[in-house]
Amino acid sequence: MRLPLQPEVLAYAAGIVDGEGCIGFRQDKRAKGYSQYVRVSNTDPRLLAWLKNNFEGSIFLQRAAGQAGKVRTNKDLYSWVLYGHKAAAFLSSIRPYMIVKSKQADCAILLQSMKSLKNSSGIEEDQLKVERVLAEIATLDKREVKEL
Repeated sequence: MRLPLQPEVLAYAAGIVDGEGCIGFRQDKRAKGYSQYVRVSNTDPRLLAWLKNNFEGSIFLQRAAGQAGKVRTNKDLYSWVLYGHKAAAFLSSIRPYMIVKSKQADCAILLQSMKSLKNSSGIEEDQLKVERVLAEIATLDKREVKEL
């Protein structure tokens, strides 16, 4: 995966993920473990094309006739997605510029490093450590409203 080195490109991508993105995990039945992903959704396809041109990934379209979450929309919704080690590499590159989702990024990077250890040395993933990382991300996903 090629990653741009310009700080302004990485900082802009971090802002997009902080504001419009989602860092998540899904069970990967083929690998018998978990896989992380980064997804950014927006109604303007130019934003997603910019991400794909700079960081690879895939773009998906959800037609306006459906629902975007629980809110009906009159516009098509586009989503850019990176999975697995590509998601972790992307997050590692933008991590210094992240504010809102920095802890979620740390969890995704940690999960990938645990997978790399398994793959390179033959050591099985410590299921308890994986469960801790997934529990941490679940608590981070619950937004708290705090007075400023």
